Amino acid sequence: MEEHNSTGALLPHVFYRLGWILFAGTLVLSATVQWALPEYSSLSIQTGLQSGILLGLFVAAASKEREEDELTGLLRLKAYEWAFRWGISSFLVSIIFKDPAYGSSFYVLVSMLLAYHLVFFIKKRNR
Repeated sequence: MEEHNSTGALLPHVFYRLGWILFAGTLVLSATVQWALPEYSSLSIQTGLQSGILLGLFVAAASKEREEDELTGLLRLKAYEWAFRWGISSFLVSIIFKDPAYGSSFYVLVSMLLAYHLVFFIKKRNR
């Protein structure tokens, strides 16, 4: 009988910190370009910076905890569930209020990943 390992698809824990560093660094760089250097704020630069923000959040979400067990896997699953609900809700609200900025794929994905991290952190602390 083959044993199922639910954490096999996760990145090693070292990527958790690297993901947050990439997220924070790209966020600071994005803010700097947007406000201090608006002449360099082209669409391709904005797209690249948005990709760095998303990649950083995703890498952090896809990384193992220091101590990964079945309960951590369950908490991770519940956090993904809440993040999905948040993403759908925020998208529907943007449609209702006709605000295309909040309905963009970037906003929805970033808000879902941030919701995942927030819910996972809260659930992990309250175990």
